[in-house]
Amino acid sequence: LPALERRVGARGCEMAVGCRAAALAARPAARRLMGVVFAALASTCVRGVPDTQCGFKLLSRRAARELFPSLQIRGWAYDVQLLALAQARGYRIASVPVAWRDVEGSKVTPLTPLQMAADLVALRLQLAWSAWRRGSRREEAGSGTGWRVASRSGAGRGEARRG
Repeated sequence: LPALERRVGARGCEMAVGCRAAALAARPAARRLMGVVFAALASTCVRGVPDTQCGFKLLSRRAARELFPSLQIRGWAYDVQLLALAQARGYRIASVPVAWRDVEGSKVTPLTPLQMAADLVALRLQLAWSAWRRGSRREEAGSGTGWRVASRSGAGRGEARRG
């Protein structure tokens, strides 16, 4: 915890996330494979955070107050959504090596990979919808780019033109 505390607040960092690289390498092959696949899928939502699932996360008070009420996913991708929201809102995130050891009583079951994938698909859809909504609001307000979508429905779907 002290290593994470030192990073939060340092040079504008609002969030520190633990990284269990050494402990993850010692896991059984099937569990490592599941972790690698999840990390690859999670990287489509979050950039630059190698261990999104580490339970060690420390946020500034400001970041916690802004981010936690916005969380909607309750499953395996909860951490990924927290990190994606933080990045989308411009928070700086530090990854900090932590000492970790697995304990008996894993919550991972044979259905876990399917649940993980479903959670990440739901998160990608939420992120895409949010980006579309932001773009829609910019068009209405006049983003200053000079470009607008011709029509979201009917003729001209997907066309962009100078306007």
